[in-house]
Amino acid sequence: MIDLENMTILIVDDMKSMRSIIKKTLRNLGLGRQILFAEHGRAGMQILEDKMVDLAIVDWKMPVMNGAQMLDAIRNDARFRDMPVLMVTAESERDIVYDVAEIEVDGYLIKPLTPAMLDDKIRQAVERFNHPDEATLLVRKAREMEEAGKMDMAIRCQERAVMMRPKASRLKRNLGLLYGKAGKVSTMETCYLEAAEVNPMDAVTRHLLSKFYWQRKDWALSVRYACEVLALT
Repeated sequence: MIDLENMTILIVDDMKSMRSIIKKTLRNLGLGRQILFAEHGRAGMQILEDKMVDLAIVDWKMPVMNGAQMLDAIRNDARFRDMPVLMVTAESERDIVYDVAEIEVDGYLIKPLTPAMLDDKIRQAVERFNHPDEATLLVRKAREMEEAGKMDMAIRCQERAVMMRPKASRLKRNLGLLYGKAGKVSTMETCYLEAAEVNPMDAVTRHLLSKFYWQRKDWALSVRYACEVLALT
């Protein structure tokens, strides 16, 4: 459980002024006991290696390692993959950030930040972490079953999560990954295609489709999805 007043918050932003503004706002709101800073995603990941962090506030556009890359690194590390992450972005970047990051991120903070926005988004993210819904619990269970080598159980849990969130392309994509690991390549392909259809901005799924069709020597489809990835990124 995360305690709003006593939690440790990591702020990752290449602008010192923005880090200071967020810290001051958090202090005024009475949120967090310890505030940590990093100038880019790579430095942020190093702090996560060394410190216990409850929640991260990450800027989308940074040098060295940007917000999307840091988010991906967090979600692929078992030690802190469930940690709430809020993404800071400009209004002009909002739509593409929403679609590309999809449900990997726990909330968005649109510049210019306001105290009410920061307070609301942090409280929502912490509430979801402390009291996860059934779909989230199923995804975690699927992950546990996969790591235990119980692929059939993992697939069943992931399928139930997809039924609860049919518009979440990441869940469909991950279901496809599970089918692929189980040797059910045709079903994997179907899941990828459904995920791509659900979210026209899902670059990750399109990359997987391009790689899949390249291995199948279907050059036309491989190039098509590779071009879509380039257009998105």
